[in-house]
Amino acid sequence: MQFLLLTVGLALVCGLQAQEEPPENLEELSGIWYTAALASNNSALIEPGGHFRVFVKSLSTSDGNLNGQMLIPQEDGCEKVSLTVYKTETNNKFKLEFWGHDDFYLKETQPQQYLVLYIINHDNDETNLVANLLVRDPSTQQDFLQTFESACEDLGLRQDQILVVNAGDRCDSFRD
Repeated sequence: MQFLLLTVGLALVCGLQAQEEPPENLEELSGIWYTAALASNNSALIEPGGHFRVFVKSLSTSDGNLNGQMLIPQEDGCEKVSLTVYKTETNNKFKLEFWGHDDFYLKETQPQQYLVLYIINHDNDETNLVANLLVRDPSTQQDFLQTFESACEDLGLRQDQILVVNAGDRCDSFRD
């Protein structure tokens, strides 16, 4: 357990040092997105039934905050949920309340093509790291996987902690 906490701590420190600047205009992130890959130091969070197996449908902005329309797989389909990440005084850091207290960061963006984000989740006495690769066009998913793998490595995540998502997994049939 101490080793796990040390590993997570090192990953968080390395990740915080490797942050990229968000786009000048967060509005560039508005629009339709598809979750292409997920990664976590705790694979149970992103496996089927995991709390962070959540697929982004779209993003919009308001007052410097990011609003997301999410799809959460359920036994009988997918549930649509709205979440807002709130800007903080720290550049590129947002706050979110989802299965605990979360620090939300934009790691790498090319707003017309892809977005890598990560969340440091604090729930009870556990701290976990979850990363997401979002793409504008799901047919380009493979084009950005290497970028995501590199970003995950910067955050202290290993290749075996990355889960590539396919169309059937991400609730595509529930997109309007």
